[in-house]
Amino acid sequence: MRVWIGKRQQTRKVQGRPLSTWLDQAEREVHLPLIAWAPEGELERVDCAWYVRRKATFLFEVEWTAMLGEPVMVRHARYPADDKVVRFLVVPADRGELIKFKLARSPLLRKAIVDRNWHFLKWNHLGEYGARPEITLAEMEPYLGLDAAADAAGEQLPLFGSSGASE
Repeated sequence: MRVWIGKRQQTRKVQGRPLSTWLDQAEREVHLPLIAWAPEGELERVDCAWYVRRKATFLFEVEWTAMLGEPVMVRHARYPADDKVVRFLVVPADRGELIKFKLARSPLLRKAIVDRNWHFLKWNHLGEYGARPEITLAEMEPYLGLDAAADAAGEQLPLFGSSGASE
């Protein structure tokens, strides 16, 4: 997959370098409608995207709080639902319970999460996943959700496709 980082995020530094310098020329100059369709200028507001042109797009929104309305109910509501687009809301681990409370109280928010193919990913889990020497999309699964399998501290993550039962 290729990576695109939102313009407002590109000046942030990682290991002393602006994020824009981690992108190659093609990633810095990608024509965003090739990643996913959205109204003019809207995709530029997304924090990050992983994509394979015209095949699959993962849109990431990084939130500092448990405020879900703006990214889920406003901004991404402007983009059509698309089975090639998966959305991730990256949130602080300590906001998980508050987010669950908000989801339990709001049928509209729950519907938007389902309809727009949103997935939750806690900051600490994204860091663990990204720190792996090599990563595959399948290896992301245990890190997804507000009650992710990776939250089971001290327990080994289950193998994919394994029920965990002995034969």
